[in-house]
Parts: sequence; structure tokens; C-alpha cells
Amino acid sequence: VKQLFQGDTSVGSASVVGLVVLVWGALKIFRGLDTAFSEIYETATANTFVDRLRDGAVVLVALVVAVVATVGVTAAFALLTEQGPFLGLLTPVVLVAGLVVAFVPMYYVFPDADVGVRDALPGAVFAAAGWAAFQSLFQMYLSFNDPSAGSLFGSVIVVVTYLYFSALVLLLGAVINAAAGDHSSGRPGGVGRDAADEVAKRRGSLDREELGAYLRGLDEQLTGRHEVALHGDGRRRPRPAGEVDFVEYAGDGGQRWTVELSWTPAEEATDDPVEGALPRRRVR
Repeated sequence: VKQLFQGDTSVGSASVVGLVVLVWGALKIFRGLDTAFSEIYETATANTFVDRLRDGAVVLVALVVAVVATVGVTAAFALLTEQGPFLGLLTPVVLVAGLVVAFVPMYYVFPDADVGVRDALPGAVFAAAGWAAFQSLFQMYLSFNDPSAGSLFGSVIVVVTYLYFSALVLLLGAVINAAAGDHSSGRPGGVGRDAADEVAKRRGSLDREELGAYLRGLDEQLTGRHEVALHGDGRRRPRPAGEVDFVEYAGDGGQRWTVELSWTPAEEATDDPVEGALPRRRVR
């Protein structure tokens, strides 16, 4: 990075503009990571200002440590390689280990879900290996390109692009953790601007007796054996126009099960309190 900015150091105003652009790009990445983790983990937990401040501080410190580890370890082992050629073989191992330590706090704090340190390790290892690979490619670029030959603006674009693809590696690590921990089911929905327009109609817990009454009422409504089908809260669910699709999900090593029913209603419920609901209904 130091070599990239050696070209136009005499232009003070350009340096300020380049720094502003770099900080702006980094802040966009931080804000996008928060939203992306919620999308990946399919959570919509409302964070307070203190929570956002804490998460942002953790991410900032983790990324700073990652960058310092990337530059520092590479520079140190480059000097030690002159004294012993075999020390150069340890550079990638030490680099990945340092990045794992830097990334684990981010994968532990950022998700709005119950995750442990062990759950954060697979994504952290993947992201660390990806960052080490990108660092090698970045060094290869510097070896074949003279940073002083280009403008400061071009150098900033290179750095921001490097940070952008590094952030994609971080997101892939989050996807690995979410899939390994059964936090991402792949069902439509989620949060953010790409979330499906689905609204939770009812949520709660039932004991065995209440569950039996709920299932009997659901059976009456879906099979249409009664003229009027009402469930516990007195609202009518729409009967299916055709077949009812079902999906069973198993999580926590088979300790938790989710059953999802979905159908296209023959007619909308007249007392539906939610406007603009999708024509296909789900019951979980």
C-alpha cells in the first residue's frame, strides 16, 4: 500500500480526496456486512445503537488486525528468508493463523443468532485462506506494475477493489458458518431490500394439548370438512385451491424439527388483518 501512494505525494489535495474515497469505501463495506450477515443468517433482530456501535468496533478492530497481520508477517518473513530459505515456507501458515485469530471475533459477534466460538471457526479459516490468497495476488500485481507510473486515483481504485473482493470472501465465510450451523434454511424471506414480501401471521409456543387442538383445527380448515373453519384466535384461514406442499427441516443434529405447509388459497380470508399479503400461504 505504501508503494502505491508514492507516485503523487506532492499533491496534497489529491491525497485528501483519495483518503476520503478510501474511508467512504471502507464504511460502505462495514455497513453492508451488517446487513449481509442478517440476510445470510435469516434474522431480523433489531439492534440498538449500542449494539451497532459494539459490532462496528469489533469489525473495525478485526479488519485492522487482519491488515496489520497481513503486512507485518509478510515483511518480517521476507527479511528472515534471507537468513534461512526454509523460513519462507512458514509465511503462509503463520499468516493464515494470524488472520483466523483476527476474524473469529467478527464471526462470533456479527450474527444475530446464538453462535459459539467453534461455530465461527469454519468461516474464519476459509476467510483467512482467501485473504492470504488475495494478498499473494496483490503482491504479484505490485511486482509486475510500477505504482509510481500511475495516478493516485488509479491507486485508490486498486486498493478499494482489493477491499471489495476481500469483503466477498468474508461473506462466503459467513455463508459457510450459517449453513454448517443450520442457521440458513434457504427458504424465501429474510430481511433487507431483497426479502420476500411475507408476513408472519402467528407465532408462539404450544403444549401437547394445545398442539392437538391446533392441528385438529388446521385439519378442518385445509380439508374443508366444515362450512366455517376457525382456529384459536377466531380468524379464518383460506382453504387451498389445490395441493398443499410441505417441507420438513431438521436442525441441531435432529434435536429441532420445523414443518412448513404452503398452499395457494381458493379465496382470501375476509378478516385478514394484513394488507398486501402474498397469494401463497405458509404455516410453520
